[in-house]
Amino acid sequence: QYAESGGQAKLGLLDQPFQTTPLAMICTCYAVFMCQPREALPFAIRGLSLHPGDWTVLNAALLVFVRAGDFGRAEDTLSHLDRVANTHVTRAFAYAGRGMLAFARGDIFGGRRNYEAAIAESRHAKRPDMIFSAVAFYLLAEATAGTIDRASLLKSDGNIVSAMKKVPAENREYCARLWRSLKTQVEAGVEKAVDPSLKIEPSPVLLAAEQLPSTLELDIGL
Repeated sequence: QYAESGGQAKLGLLDQPFQTTPLAMICTCYAVFMCQPREALPFAIRGLSLHPGDWTVLNAALLVFVRAGDFGRAEDTLSHLDRVANTHVTRAFAYAGRGMLAFARGDIFGGRRNYEAAIAESRHAKRPDMIFSAVAFYLLAEATAGTIDRASLLKSDGNIVSAMKKVPAENREYCARLWRSLKTQVEAGVEKAVDPSLKIEPSPVLLAAEQLPSTLELDIGL
């Protein structure tokens, strides 16, 4: 399914080489859903050269660079994203990207702080889909770092499924597909030993995951 979507996006890019949507779709498909970020590296690099000020391209390229382990390009991309992040929405993506990079570099506590900030900006933007996405990627980062146990995952998964019902209908299908893909990756990470010194509780971000449905009702009025 995702290979087909990525292939269609590549064809779309041939027809409209300067469009941002196919570039972002290719990066997201390969980096997130197919776990093949290196396949998207040429497209991420091309996207930045063609659209250095487009935050959607910057965010998609950042996903590719972090997940491919290209931290130098990721940091440069984050610097560009920071410069154009002038709304709650764009700042949320910038914080989430910085959180992802921090986790990938082993800075667990810095990663948590940035994901917490991303969730706060998403609440200000009144975007439950973005809160959902930030929490999902945060759980993946914790699992990949080996700092989340199965009991915490099961508890968070139940709340995430409930929270999906709070997401507007037009975004719900994407959120469901995103969590199905990320959950598989999270479960693989959970098999790692948990380092007691990095135990997630009482991380405010984990609390956001566990209390997501009620938090959405409180802050957004759904």
